[in-house]
Amino acid sequence: MGNLAERYLADRKPAWRPRYYLEIERHLTKDWKPLAAAAIAAISRPDIVKLIDDIAADQGRVAADRARSALSGLYAWAIDRSYVGSTPVLHIRPRAESGASERTLTAGELRDVWLATDAVDDKGVRFVNDDYARIVKLLILTGQRRDEIGRLSRLEIFENGGSEGARIELPGERTKNHRPHVVPLSEQAKRALPARRNSSDFVFGRLGTGFSGWSKAKTELDEAIAAGRKNRQERRDMTPWRLHDLRRTFVTMVGELG
Repeated sequence: MGNLAERYLADRKPAWRPRYYLEIERHLTKDWKPLAAAAIAAISRPDIVKLIDDIAADQGRVAADRARSALSGLYAWAIDRSYVGSTPVLHIRPRAESGASERTLTAGELRDVWLATDAVDDKGVRFVNDDYARIVKLLILTGQRRDEIGRLSRLEIFENGGSEGARIELPGERTKNHRPHVVPLSEQAKRALPARRNSSDFVFGRLGTGFSGWSKAKTELDEAIAAGRKNRQERRDMTPWRLHDLRRTFVTMVGELG
């Protein structure tokens, strides 16, 4: 596995941001070092679960989940190149996110997420992919589901909406309950929409299929949040959260506002 990890990292390095590459390299070469000499096809689910639990005990549950995600990426690459036929990482439960379905962010946490979307490091480099940053802002402002915004089409946006106002009109085939849905757009939400940059009808993503790379971008956002908290000398890390928590938070806060 160690040899394959080296090939995987070399193959993916040109496509990854330096900070993200270093994180994945650290997980694969340090956290998973006990399995480096093993044949990848011989590694079992219990082998992986034991190491994940060891990482959780030594470094924390969030670190364990990130190590699991890094290993999952290696296996996906190895399957694509026929080094192995399946992945034993599948269906291993996240250690930090159990019970996360009830998570609602506080106003302070929501502020941290918003600020992190525009954060830059000490070299002036943005932490977060611009498309992802805009998607997160729209999720905060509209309360929609991840893929409803991530796969948003230009044909669904009416920025000059006349008497009905600026809005997004989602057709039934794009919503969970299969019913058409109208989403009013505030001026702030309109500013979060990017200008058209190619001939694709999709607002986000470069491949004409909507946004991809969710896991990587979420890791970058969490790093930006942690950096912001450290700069403000806050002692505690932000409790693990998911993008879907922004929808629950939106509903809660709108209800509180009446």
